[in-house]
Parts: sequence; structure tokens; C-alpha cells
Amino acid sequence: MSHKPRTLRPPRPLSNFRSRITTLTVSVATVCVAFLGLTLMLSAMATASSREFQNADTFSESVHTFLDDAKFPGTSNAVYGYLSRRNPFDYSAYLGFYNGALDAHQGKWGIPAYTDKQLLAALHDYLPARRGTTQVVKTTRTQYLVTVLPLQVKGDQPGALVLVQDRNARLWESLKFLWLYCGFAALSIILLYIGTRIMAGVMLGSLEQMVKVSQATDKDDLTQRMPVSSTTELSIVASSFNQMLDRLETSLESQRNLMDDVGHELRTPITVVSGHLQVMNSHDPAQIERVKELALEELSRMERLTNDVTTMAAAGRTGYFKSEPIDMFDLAMNVYQGAKVLGKRKWKLGEITPLVYIGDGQRIQQAWMALVSNAVKYSEDSSTIEIGLTTSSCPPLLDESGQEISTKVIRRSNSKNGANPTWPTHVHENCGTMRLWVRDNGIGIPEDSQSRVFERYMRADSSRPGSGLGLAVVTAIATAHGGFLELRSREGAGSVFAIALPTDTSTADIEGNEDE
Repeated sequence: MSHKPRTLRPPRPLSNFRSRITTLTVSVATVCVAFLGLTLMLSAMATASSREFQNADTFSESVHTFLDDAKFPGTSNAVYGYLSRRNPFDYSAYLGFYNGALDAHQGKWGIPAYTDKQLLAALHDYLPARRGTTQVVKTTRTQYLVTVLPLQVKGDQPGALVLVQDRNARLWESLKFLWLYCGFAALSIILLYIGTRIMAGVMLGSLEQMVKVSQATDKDDLTQRMPVSSTTELSIVASSFNQMLDRLETSLESQRNLMDDVGHELRTPITVVSGHLQVMNSHDPAQIERVKELALEELSRMERLTNDVTTMAAAGRTGYFKSEPIDMFDLAMNVYQGAKVLGKRKWKLGEITPLVYIGDGQRIQQAWMALVSNAVKYSEDSSTIEIGLTTSSCPPLLDESGQEISTKVIRRSNSKNGANPTWPTHVHENCGTMRLWVRDNGIGIPEDSQSRVFERYMRADSSRPGSGLGLAVVTAIATAHGGFLELRSREGAGSVFAIALPTDTSTADIEGNEDE
């Protein structure tokens, strides 16, 4: 059963995303503000209602107290007496009735209650009651809470005292602050909208820049980078993105160099072997043996080249090197013993500082032996080669009498922005930087060639055998450990090569020249 391929929708522009963020933020804020406003309104309504019933209770108690404390000749006198001594509550009025008719009134709000005919008609229904009552009366003007208290002096006609409270007026007064709240809320939402648009623009601006950089980046151009101008979270993202591009650029450059190295170095031995095989006389045993030896020699050279190229290509890849404690004294002894079989030289063991280092012992020994092999290659049989390990600066170049020769130090690392070890370096002694060095009094290197001998396929003497990858491999191994390669040399006097490895992760890589 075949499946139709899914059609992927094109990504939405970040401007739409900015609008969605702003809309969502403002919507949530509006809902929260509305909920708070509704809560405040309900609270104000409850407070106003509670205040009205509290006023009704106070009115009832004051009437009973007044009648108990004073004696009046008639009901009408009692009504006038109470109204003349009491002031109504806010948004309320007192009405006095005698024999079913409005006899007196006193009010404290805009529309006098005695002019509301609907209210007066409703009150006539409650006046005959023998007990006080509190009722809600609705008219076309407003809504009232009325409290009717019957009043009658013995031997006179009945009357009543009435407290009329305008519920709507009190409620609107209580809700006045809500209008102020709504104004501030609207202003806050507007400011929130503007602020969210600005913040979203700032945040998504970095993402837009990241999109532009990623779209402009391809295999032919990995130089695009994002600007990093602060220490905010967005700058951390931009810095991490740039570091990723750095790794991609380094990886692609390593792949290109690997292909160039393979094509450059393997072409010659393949051509040599192919040419000899084509002209070889298959009936001549001696010639067959010579071609066989030549082919084996070229294959051995190809194997060494392949190993060197692989080491350089993988040197910057995490996990390629091992991380284990190394007894540097034992490693130095192994290098010294191995060096003796490379050639007839006056081998000398210099100062060896005992310490324990965390790194790839096999690769470090490989790099150190490469320096020894290089010293053998560019020196005569009777010359002296000295091997040492110190935690001081690069050892000086010495003449045959042991006197120091003034030279400058050339330092080289493959790292672009300082040391970039594939694992944290650490030692059990705080030694700073250790140097694994080899000193010879061979032919030396011309001053104008010293800074170029670290490059691939460069040789101080083109007549000497070799591919020119040795120092490049040593530099790659040193850089992978967060270190660099140093050189002191003078033409005709000899050279000192030193692998400088940081014994503290804070040690910075240095690239360039230093005069001493």
C-alpha cells in the first residue's frame, strides 16, 4: 500500500508569531483585569447592601430609644420631634405619616422621596402594619429600600416613621472607583500591548537574525555570524549559535583538508607503483622482487600518510582522544628509550619533572616521538639530541659548548580563538604549563621559514625525505589538549621544539611570535 508524501506547509513569518504573542498576552491580561473588576463590583454591591440593612437596624433602634425617652401629647408631635432631631443617612430620607397621610419629610439626596408618587402609593400598603417592616420598592425612578415603623400615641390617630434609602444612588457612589479602575486598566492594557510588541520584536529580532544567518550559510560560506552585544539570555543563544557555526566551519574545513591531503599525498605513490607494474617484466624474477619491495615501501608510506591525515582530521572531534591519568616520568622514559633506535646520535636525557597529567598518553607520546624523529632527520650522526620535560618556559637553544643562543620563540596552535581542549586538563601538582621538548644542534631552520614549518607539506629542507605532515600532526595533538607547539631555532645551530600543554584549564592558547 503506497502512502502519499505529506505536504509540509511553509513556515509562518515571525511577524505573525509576534502578533500571536501580543494577542495572547493582551487577552490573558484583559481576562484577568475583567475578572478583578467583576470581583470588585460584586464586593462593592455586597458592601452597599450590607450598609443599607445596617442603616435600617440603626434607624429602628433610634426610634425605639427616642420614644422611650420622650413623652409627646400626640402622634404628630412625636413624628415632628423625631424628624427635627435626626439627620438622615447618606442617600436616604425620613418620611413621617399621620393618619395615613404624609405629614413631614427630610431628605439627603437629589430627588425628594415625597415627589415619587409610586413610592408613596407603595408605602400606603405597609402603613397599616402593626410591626416594623423592611421592603424593597421599585419605581420608574430608582429602587428603594424602605423601613416602616408604626408610631401611635395613646388616644391619638396612628402614624409611622419611614426610612427611605435610594439603593441605586448608593450603589453608583460605591462603584465610582470602578470607573477609575477601568480607566487605569485600559491604560495598563494599552501599555502592555505596546510593551509586548516591543519586547517580542526584540526577542524575535534575534531569531529573525538567526534565520537570516542560517539561510545565508551554506557549504561555500560558513563565515556568517550573529552579533553578540550583551549578556542577556538572547545573547547566550546567539553565542551558542555562533559556536555551533564555528564547529561546523571547522568540521567542513577539516573534511576539505582531509580530501586535499588524501588527493595530494596518495597520488604520487599510486602513480609510482602503477608505473612500475606496467613496465615490469613478468619473466624477470629480480625485477619482480625490486618492484615488490618498491610497492611495499610505497604502501608503508601510504599507511603512515593515512594515519597522519586521519589524526589531523579527527583531532578536533570530541571523543577521539582518550582521557586518562598519565605518569609523565614513565612516558618520558619510553620516549627516551624509543628515540635511541631512530639513529646514531649522542642521546641525552635532560630534566624530567615528575607529574601526573590527564590526557591521551598514546597520542602525546606519538607527538613527542614525531619531534624526536624530526630532530634525527635534520641532524648529523655525531650531533647531540636532548629530551626533557619541564614546567618552565621553552628551553633555550645551546651551542656545542653549552652556551645559550639568543633566539625568538615561535608558537603555533590550530585553535582560532584560544585553546579549545577536547576535555578539561588537570594535574595533581599546580605546575601551570608543562613542556615536552627536544633539543638538537642540527642544521636549524632559516628565520624566514620558521613560522611556515608548521604548515602541511612544508619542510625546512626539501631534499630530506618525508611528507611534511609531522609538525602539523604534532600541532593538532597539542591543540586538542588545549596546548600549542613552540620553536626556537637558528640556521646552522640547531632547533628546540616543545609541546606546551596547560596543566590548568585557565591556561590560554597563544598564536604568533614572542621575542625573548
